[in-house]
Amino acid sequence: MAGMTLSKPKGLDSMTFICEDNNMKTIHCAALNRLPLECRMYPESVNIKKPGFLKKPSFFALLLGLLLSQVYVSAETLKEPIRTFQGHTDSVKTVAFSPDGNTAISGSSDSTIKLWDVQTGEEIRTFKGHSDKVYSVTFSPDGNTALSGSRDNTLKLWDIQTGKPIRTFRGHTKSVRVVAMSPDGSTALSGSEDNTIRLWEIQTGKKLTIFQGHTRAVYAVAFSPDGSMALSGSKNGTIKLWDIQAGQELFTFEGHTGLIYTVAFSPDGRTAVSGSQDKTIKLWNIQTGQEILTSQGHTESVDSVTFYENGRYALSGSQDNTIKLWDIKTRQNLGTFQGHTDWVYSVAFSPDGSTAISGSRDKTLKLWKIDLPPTAAFSVSPSTGTAPVTIILDASQSLGQMLNYQWSTSHGKTMTGKQVDLTFDKSGTYTITLTVTDGLNRTDAFEKKIVVNQPPKAVFTLSPEQGKAPLSIDLDGSASVDSDGTITSYQWSSSDGQTATGKTAQMTVQNEGKYTITLTVTDNSNATATAKKTVSFGKKIPPVATFTVSPTEGKKPLTVHLDASQSFDKDGNIVSWEWKSSSGKTLSGEKTNFILTTVGEQTITLTVTDNDGATATAEKTVTVTGDAPVAKLKVSPLTGFAPLTVQLDSSDSVDTDGRITDYRWTISDGQQAIGRTKSIIFGEPGTYQINLVVTDNDELQSDKATQTITVEKEIPPVAKLQASPLSGIAPLTVALDGGLSFDPDGGTLVTYRWKATDGKNTLTASGETATLTFDKAANYRLSLTVTDDEDNTSSNNVTITITDTPQIAFEGLEDFYEVGDIIVVDLVEIVPRNSRERVDLWVAIQIPTGELFFRTLLPQMPFALKPQAFKNSLPSTETTTRLLEFQVIPGMGGEYVLYGLYVKEGENPMEHLSDLQPILRSNLATQSTMFSEQ
Repeated sequence: MAGMTLSKPKGLDSMTFICEDNNMKTIHCAALNRLPLECRMYPESVNIKKPGFLKKPSFFALLLGLLLSQVYVSAETLKEPIRTFQGHTDSVKTVAFSPDGNTAISGSSDSTIKLWDVQTGEEIRTFKGHSDKVYSVTFSPDGNTALSGSRDNTLKLWDIQTGKPIRTFRGHTKSVRVVAMSPDGSTALSGSEDNTIRLWEIQTGKKLTIFQGHTRAVYAVAFSPDGSMALSGSKNGTIKLWDIQAGQELFTFEGHTGLIYTVAFSPDGRTAVSGSQDKTIKLWNIQTGQEILTSQGHTESVDSVTFYENGRYALSGSQDNTIKLWDIKTRQNLGTFQGHTDWVYSVAFSPDGSTAISGSRDKTLKLWKIDLPPTAAFSVSPSTGTAPVTIILDASQSLGQMLNYQWSTSHGKTMTGKQVDLTFDKSGTYTITLTVTDGLNRTDAFEKKIVVNQPPKAVFTLSPEQGKAPLSIDLDGSASVDSDGTITSYQWSSSDGQTATGKTAQMTVQNEGKYTITLTVTDNSNATATAKKTVSFGKKIPPVATFTVSPTEGKKPLTVHLDASQSFDKDGNIVSWEWKSSSGKTLSGEKTNFILTTVGEQTITLTVTDNDGATATAEKTVTVTGDAPVAKLKVSPLTGFAPLTVQLDSSDSVDTDGRITDYRWTISDGQQAIGRTKSIIFGEPGTYQINLVVTDNDELQSDKATQTITVEKEIPPVAKLQASPLSGIAPLTVALDGGLSFDPDGGTLVTYRWKATDGKNTLTASGETATLTFDKAANYRLSLTVTDDEDNTSSNNVTITITDTPQIAFEGLEDFYEVGDIIVVDLVEIVPRNSRERVDLWVAIQIPTGELFFRTLLPQMPFALKPQAFKNSLPSTETTTRLLEFQVIPGMGGEYVLYGLYVKEGENPMEHLSDLQPILRSNLATQSTMFSEQ
């Protein structure tokens, strides 16, 4: 086998083949830009990847594979990056290109974010603010800001020019593993180890929505290209698709067997890609949630996957320390980038696809040269048309270096050039194919279909094509045809501005003259055609309507004779006579009778129509009269006291030729009422006129019927009271008598209410006579309120004065005195402060024989001493102590009794010895002692 040679297939520059032989365990045959093939022996321990179709390959199988081009093409391995970015002191967790591709940003486990110059590899500035690892960072669509997520549970928005944080987003309760900006830059998504995804408003930092559904940490999120959906990947191996506006889960993608590190939408939003701890990359159908394919190129976890902007190519970064470039269309690995010495956490395409950047656990970023195969794409303008049509084909959307452009069509034409013109003379569906070839002789093809349409043909008829205006013409476009499709719309127009739609239509010619009618038809490919016709119409002379009516006035029901025999038509004859009254009655005929039952002026209209359909009208009025109704009213009562309720009744009103439909009451004080019977209240005294006007079903009104009533002023009752006594010492019972009260207007008093109050205490009683007992000293206002049988009230009042009794006591009197002793006794007086009545104090000594000797110490100004507090509980009293001095002289020995009392002013107790009670104004104080016999 060492001498084996194979011819090089056309267009094949570098290929790797795997084959097995019975005599050799494993052989690796490689064609490295040269032929014949070079074959090498490898030990069994070397793991050589083999395509699945090679079960037991042989030389024949190898040769057959070459001839059929069904061979496994391995990827080129690139080990040298363009440059390496150094500066982070810990793992680089995330990288991203700016929208213009001139700068790159990175986030690290060293808690910092760095901005880099892509061309020089120099650090521009460092962003500091997070207190723990930075897991994710991304540019805003305009490149002016960046958003980051950290293990410190927060997101931060940064100013790219200053490196300063603009705002901090708080809400997650655990690490923020990933962030993403919406396509318009207005919102952001974040995924966290707290199992939730959150939607944020960028301008305010406000939390908009919490997406809940994952049961484990969320490591990946991505917006769809239109921003309406989101993808998320979780630690439990599931991927979920979300409706952003509704905040609802659409469905779950299942297939991975390990943690999901990364998800991304394709640029057209139809597919998604994911990378997992299970070492695979999966492509998914967004519409169905079904897995499209699985790639197993990496030997360890896939931490990052991203699409290039055309959606055909993707990059992946893995914990096997490599980066791989994938062709989504051909499902091949185009290259492997080796250079990092530790896990690759993040990868990103530059905007133009010429480079890629990666971040690794080895603390570096690396910039790689990307040599993408060409991608064919083109635009067609216009994309459809009507034969003959010239279209412009433009391949500016194609991607690649040193491209050659080859065009071909399904009808055999070929062209070259980036932009070409192509003319189609016939209708049909054509396939246009563009094949581009780059400087390395790599090719790609892209095709589009265009539809060239045969326009429809517009044909129509109109009827009539002549006549006298005004008239209606019928339009019919059903003869129009479309040879390669169907007609979808018919648009009609006339030179006088009328329009219509539909296969058939109608238009009205109002005036004589020439009219151009145009039909425009449109087919299912939007091609149009028009047809026109010009017709002339003469002027139509309308008929003349005139008639007589007799009689022209009278009482209902009124029969009138109508005669239209004088109506005429100059260019034809009248064919119909139609009559209508303003009350709605209709009749027909040249002569007829109307019976009019509605009172008032009735308009009778005649409409005549001639044999050309022209019409004319004439009108005349007839006056129909009727009998007016008669208003009659009953009012009760006609007099009374205010407020007075008066009943109004119009039931006696009559209408001899119909019925009464409305009853209107007006009062001279401005009150109004509607109805056959009503109630009116007059609140003020005076004389009032009540008016009634009724209206019948012919809207005839009656004369005014009137009635006068008199409302008198209500006279309240008069309250008179007697109370005895009006003053006294508490407790005092006062007799009350309201018998002198009366009602001046002859009514009856129905209630007597008594009330006495000093402002704090209140006593009440009822009845014509009553009693009140006053237990406390005070000045009371006693009032009597009487109510009559018409609920009118009146009150009167007097003042009742209640006082307390002064108290007297002797102090200091001994039980026995000798002749010559001086007797000193204190007379203690306790007098209420509110006492106002003058009183006299008397002191008496009764000798053993029974005789009394009085001595008056007063009158003087009563109780004029300054008040002194006797007890706290008796703040209203005054205490006065008077000194009485006596001398015991030889005389009669025995018992002597001292008496002290207050009497009413001017009273002498000597005159009332048999009964002191009526004149007492205090208690009677007594105390006795013994005098010596000698």
